[in-house]
Amino acid sequence: MLFRRTLLIFLVLATPALCFQGWKLSWHWPYALSGDEPHHLVMLFSLVKDGDLVLGNNYDSADLARGRLLSHIRLDHHTYFYYPDRMLTIPWHQVYQIKFDPALDSPATPGGYTFERTPAYAHRSMDGWEEIPIHTPGYPALLAAFFWLPVALDFEHYEPLILLGQLLLYAFALARLREITFRSTAFIVLAGMALPAYYYSLTFYAEGVSAALMLLTLVEFQKEHHWRLGLLLGVLLLIKEVNGPLIPIYILALIWRRAWWHPRHWSRLWPLLAPGLVVLIGMVVRSYWLFGEYRTYIPWETTRDIPARVLLFLISPDRGLLIFTPVLIVSVGALLILWRRQHLYRPLLMVIAVAFSVTLVIAITNAHGPGGTTFAYRTLTPFAALWILPVLWIGPHHLRACRRLKPALNMSLLRSLFTAMLLFLLVFAALNVLNAVTRRLNSYHNMPALLDPLWFVRD
Repeated sequence: MLFRRTLLIFLVLATPALCFQGWKLSWHWPYALSGDEPHHLVMLFSLVKDGDLVLGNNYDSADLARGRLLSHIRLDHHTYFYYPDRMLTIPWHQVYQIKFDPALDSPATPGGYTFERTPAYAHRSMDGWEEIPIHTPGYPALLAAFFWLPVALDFEHYEPLILLGQLLLYAFALARLREITFRSTAFIVLAGMALPAYYYSLTFYAEGVSAALMLLTLVEFQKEHHWRLGLLLGVLLLIKEVNGPLIPIYILALIWRRAWWHPRHWSRLWPLLAPGLVVLIGMVVRSYWLFGEYRTYIPWETTRDIPARVLLFLISPDRGLLIFTPVLIVSVGALLILWRRQHLYRPLLMVIAVAFSVTLVIAITNAHGPGGTTFAYRTLTPFAALWILPVLWIGPHHLRACRRLKPALNMSLLRSLFTAMLLFLLVFAALNVLNAVTRRLNSYHNMPALLDPLWFVRD
């Protein structure tokens, strides 16, 4: 039953992608000089072909620098220059700068892009320096584990195969949600398509995979499969450090649900803690081995323009949560009703609210919070996906409970409001999906020209 449901959801999700993004499933991948996507592909290629994360030779190879499904555009390098003996690092963009001149378009300089030394490093020798990634290697390592064979065999179009695999994982996560909710599969698909996570499952960003795994954590927690939950949390930490707070949040939720407040019960928390602890130790050891200190992969630059950032997060047409994740409008109200009426749901509802709130505060106060020039608020995408659960849990019987609490409420009015919310969700899901699947450039944000004059809050 689960297999058939997963396959059905996958086919529904894949149909718009195949209709609108057939170009993405061809050799034109990706359309970007920079951004994280092509660099995740370079890391994947290096892991499979070389068994390492020393990327200088991969960026300079004819296979990747001017070919291999990268639209024949020479890439800038998302790397550090690293001197092993001295543990020195220099960001690549401090050594090189990119020049663009269409008149120089030729086989030697495809697209007219050339790299030149910056004045500070114009005459400095970089002999003996290696190039290592600035990105966390967890996501490319996960892709390498599952798609090692087609990459190793130089399968002509392994990139589209990976994208379809990610979309299948997202469909599987949605199908598993059916096990802990009473909603129909069609409703779950509708809610799933209203999330930016659907779009990111068709990109080489880590957020699509992270969102699917976070949805699976909801299922495993509710079904009390603690070891499975712990493994999922460990993988999420491996993919990105920003997912780390989920581990203590889930531990607190389990203590609350089981009333394990006495220390004698804490040994039962190891299934949730052990995988993440192993991953954390590995990350610390690797960082000290490379840099002589613990170095985070999360770029941070504090911003003090909080009011503008809050407005940006809510209604910006480039970033606004209420534009790209309209399920939040329905879900917050659903969570408040469920919190009042369903005590058994409270631990998991706490996980959703606290995890999203912590990440939202981090994103608002961090100038790099939006996640670059990308679709919606990329860094919040996985945590926003968690809000799908209250929408799937809420039902007419909860509205009747509201009627008993406040007799003045008219049931027909409540049913009308509930129907209006569903229609609202349907309309914005369609707009969200249409905006996502027609987007050619994944690593660079671009609004449709027709809509651009309508917006007034810009990033």
